[in-house]
Amino acid sequence: MSWGITLLPELISRNASESLDRRQLTDKDAVKPAYAIVFSGRELLLNEQGAMYWSCSTQGVPGAFSQETIVQHYVLGSDSRAVFHAIEVADVASGAQREDLRSAMGQVAESDAEPLAMAASLLNWGRKTQYCAACAGTLVAISEERYKACGQCQAHYYPPVSPCVIVLVSKGDEVLLARSPRHKPGMFTLLAGFVEPGETVEQALAREVYEESGVRVRNLQYIASQPWPFAHNLMLGYHAEFESGELVLDKDELEAGGWFRIDQLPELPPMFTLSRQLIEQYIARKKSVS
Repeated sequence: MSWGITLLPELISRNASESLDRRQLTDKDAVKPAYAIVFSGRELLLNEQGAMYWSCSTQGVPGAFSQETIVQHYVLGSDSRAVFHAIEVADVASGAQREDLRSAMGQVAESDAEPLAMAASLLNWGRKTQYCAACAGTLVAISEERYKACGQCQAHYYPPVSPCVIVLVSKGDEVLLARSPRHKPGMFTLLAGFVEPGETVEQALAREVYEESGVRVRNLQYIASQPWPFAHNLMLGYHAEFESGELVLDKDELEAGGWFRIDQLPELPPMFTLSRQLIEQYIARKKSVS
């Protein structure tokens, strides 16, 4: 699948003043080319060439869509070359191809994963956040910042970020992998779970591993993080060593799992995922000292 231009996520300027109001772009930005990531509900729309990026006006509207069809609009940011938008439309343009977000995340180039995740998370939040939880008033987008405000009680609502821990548990040349029923058949990944109120990330890691596998861990080491737009998670990646315990899977959460030698691994998640990167890093580390 062709995904169009390459976007270097480290060059994105996330200026909050541009986030909700397309009129906030500077004169310098106005002369740059503009591209939009387009969704219809939860589905990503690809253009006629099968690419993720739609060429659009400086107002963020691709030529294939009218202003009246746009349900939501966010300016993701800009770099030295272009301005990038995220929009949700009510009607699908002729020639547009629908793509499931999870499938798209598995195929998109690594450099495009961050803007896609950013667009999906913001649009999902905007779609679900319509009314005030305090007084049921209608929420309106505030142009100067990336938040919504209640027109009645003035309560503010910001896009949520849900911290999740994902961990590679190692035991010598073996790593602990598991799969849940929602995973692709035959694919195994690392253990993961949400951080609960009042927990540190390290406490959540130890709890999740023990609850799902019966294993105790030690020597926790933070490695990296990754946004994951299902719906607005931030994955915090760790490495931990096996300490004790017999493997007993939580059958309510997992349908299979076990210790796998690093030279005999099952099918793994796509390379861009944090899960796969943690696994590959551990394999490289073991090979470098062998």
